[in-house]
Amino acid sequence: MARCDYLRDDPETGIQQDIVEQLGEYIETRDIVVLVDIEGVNILVEMLCHSKVIKDTSKKLAIISCANYPVKIGNHEYLTVSEMEMGKLLNIYRCYEPSDKLVLLTDSRNYGSTWNYVSNGIMSAEDVFESILA
Repeated sequence: MARCDYLRDDPETGIQQDIVEQLGEYIETRDIVVLVDIEGVNILVEMLCHSKVIKDTSKKLAIISCANYPVKIGNHEYLTVSEMEMGKLLNIYRCYEPSDKLVLLTDSRNYGSTWNYVSNGIMSAEDVFESILA
């Protein structure tokens, strides 16, 4: 894959940026980076935004998803990416698992995730968010 495949236009500034460099910057500057790859991504991101556990934490989060939910709450940043960009970020995650600061929430059966506990009624969404912050 050519390096230029990772370039994207920042919706706020219009400046091209490298999505991989953005991920690296988040890993360096944030306590936790959450990649959200779930079918009902808009619902999950809304749950994250309104979660008491997430609102009350002193940790700085970056949440990256395909949801069109451009919200900034407290110390947390939300980055909306295209499905193609999310695919590239997931490939990087699956190949390298670059940091323990990087968390993947997915409903994919191929990759285990704590979100499967929510889907099966074993945990609540708040329990999952709390486990991410632990």
